[in-house]
Amino acid sequence: MKAEQHHVLAIENWVAKIKAKHQIDIHVSWVPGHMNITGNELADQAAKKETEMQQSISEKYVSFSYIKRKIKESALSEWQEEYIKTNKGKFYSQFECLPKWKAYKKTVKKKIWSAFMQLKMGHGYFKSYLVRLPGYSTDRCLVCGTREDSEHLILHCKVTHAVREELKQEYNIKEFSLKNLFSTKIGQEFLFKFLEKTQISTKNWLFQQASLNSDEEDEE
Repeated sequence: MKAEQHHVLAIENWVAKIKAKHQIDIHVSWVPGHMNITGNELADQAAKKETEMQQSISEKYVSFSYIKRKIKESALSEWQEEYIKTNKGKFYSQFECLPKWKAYKKTVKKKIWSAFMQLKMGHGYFKSYLVRLPGYSTDRCLVCGTREDSEHLILHCKVTHAVREELKQEYNIKEFSLKNLFSTKIGQEFLFKFLEKTQISTKNWLFQQASLNSDEEDEE
């Protein structure tokens, strides 16, 4: 079957469907080209316009996957622009992160991931945040006497010193800072292992600290 015959059969099929559905008469007939027949001239113009449009793009059709990808790219771009405009706390803004569609691929225990995000945001089970709540009168580390925040617990605390030094050697991290640890792949690997071993910023760790603090007060 030639291409022209295929189009003719398709037209006849649609005509039959329209006639059956709407109960109307439709007459299809051949007309000669380039004879100033209004309908034929309009059809020629539409065909010419379509040809020009096809030549202006590299593809003759647009796939659904292409459309989906472009929508996601546009949405992500708008999301990132909006994120940049929003006001962020001084602590969190140091990480210079942007929204992404892809989630973190590594499988991490829920408890460890929760502690990771708490330390990154500066809101969690440590005294620099908890001091604003009833029952907490100080933001000081029980052992070191300095402010107990994310930076202290991860980088300086005497309680976690042994684990910290062991993992620093294992991962060979050159720049040991919160920004580098939270923003790079090897830094995140270090933190997950560090949190697994120390349990800082988890409920269990908080209860242990509270118990130590209670024992110290009893001794006094």
